[in-house]
Order: sequence, then structure tokens, then C-alpha cells
Amino acid sequence: MINKISMATPLKMNFKAQTKITAPEEFLSKEEKEYFEELGSKIGTDKDIIEITISDLHDSKFNPDVKLYTAEKKYIIQKENGVSKIDTKMDIPYIKDGEVIEKNSPLKYINKIFERLTD
Repeated sequence: MINKISMATPLKMNFKAQTKITAPEEFLSKEEKEYFEELGSKIGTDKDIIEITISDLHDSKFNPDVKLYTAEKKYIIQKENGVSKIDTKMDIPYIKDGEVIEKNSPLKYINKIFERLTD
């Protein structure tokens, strides 16, 4: 379920950030991807970029009881106080000992990104 995000302060810009969300359907439905892509298009200008990629699950190299997904986020957003530029890639533990770690779900991860972008 998507938690709708409201923009804290409307920016006085042309809204058109190029937004691309890539994730397996098991993590993010088509509707959820469309929601975030539309939300991203309201954050910046047509020169801004937001890209979020979530991989398939894979085994941890360090603990065989943990399954991870790789999350990559890239964005360049013009803000009133300068340019926000991020390019990170990290493995996030999602299943441990057969139990899902809900707080680490891809949907919650993406939601947090957009909450920060809209503050």
C-alpha cells in the first residue's frame, strides 16, 4: 500500500523531473511505479533526473540466511538552496531466516526517498 506523500512547500518551478522507477513486480506493482513516477514529475524541472532501481533478491555473501536486494538511487534536483545530487547503491537485507524484514521493504525504501525529496 502506498502512503500518499504531500509536498511540504510548493516550489515555484516548471514541474517535469525525468523520473524512472525500476523494480520487480513482486516488490512494486505497475500502479505503484506509476504513482512514484508521477510524483517525481512534480518535484523539479525538465532538467532534473530521478532514477531508482531495485534488483531481484539475491543471497548475502556474508550470511547464507539473509536475502538482499540492491537499491540504487540517482538524482539531480535543483532546489532553492542549490543542487541536490545523489548517486548511491547499497544492498538492503529483506529476508532473514525466512522472515521478511518489513521495515526494509522496497516500497518503504522508495517512499522514504520521495518523502525526503518533497521536504
